[in-house]
Amino acid sequence: MGLPAVFAWVFDEPWACYERLRPVLSNFLGDDYRTMPAFWAWHVDPQKGESGWKPHRDNRRAALAPDGSPCTLTCWIPLSDANPLNSCMYIVPAHMDPGYDIPAGMPEPPAPAFAARALPATPGDYLIWNQRVLHWGGPTSEFAEHPRISMALEFQRGDIPPIMQSFQLGGDRPPLPSLLEQGSRPNFGMRLMLIARQILQYQHMYGLSEELAHLSTALLTARALDASLEGIDVAKF
Repeated sequence: MGLPAVFAWVFDEPWACYERLRPVLSNFLGDDYRTMPAFWAWHVDPQKGESGWKPHRDNRRAALAPDGSPCTLTCWIPLSDANPLNSCMYIVPAHMDPGYDIPAGMPEPPAPAFAARALPATPGDYLIWNQRVLHWGGPTSEFAEHPRISMALEFQRGDIPPIMQSFQLGGDRPPLPSLLEQGSRPNFGMRLMLIARQILQYQHMYGLSEELAHLSTALLTARALDASLEGIDVAKF
């Protein structure tokens, strides 16, 4: 249909993948951790010369506690083989990253090129990093055999205030949530609105077509969506 891969989140399967990782996430964030409504899915096509997202940190302000333990985590899951030819994940280890401890809002020195570490992965693997880690998806090569398909979801400790701010929809409509309960699956209408929110907030990473901007805005502003899709679960389709 020409929709970006992030619309896969209307289905139950992405949510179920992360529910199975509860023991791992609890080990780092505590048993009362919460799901942040921040997610994405990628289809990076080498035949189109596409690349993953440019180098960035998911959260510089509140990623770590004073003792260095993580307050927030990103979990990235490959749905196809991911390798240097089709844009696997790259990170800079903290001890080689001169910007790792720079306070948010301050300029940071560039990381040396030799510090980058490629992280090839296969379906069934999962990569987890604290949100201060510098990372990116590499450029693709014409010699890649297939696209890189992957998805990511973010989490935070449950004993701290929400990292994300609630998204105001306007009028008397309730805002989109800033946190989701552990293991919860939003209904179909809420999933569509959360997807629209991701499209708008991540547009600086991938660009935004006029058609996609219009669709996302419509999903967030159409009052009819609340009533017509309330309680509908995509598993019934």
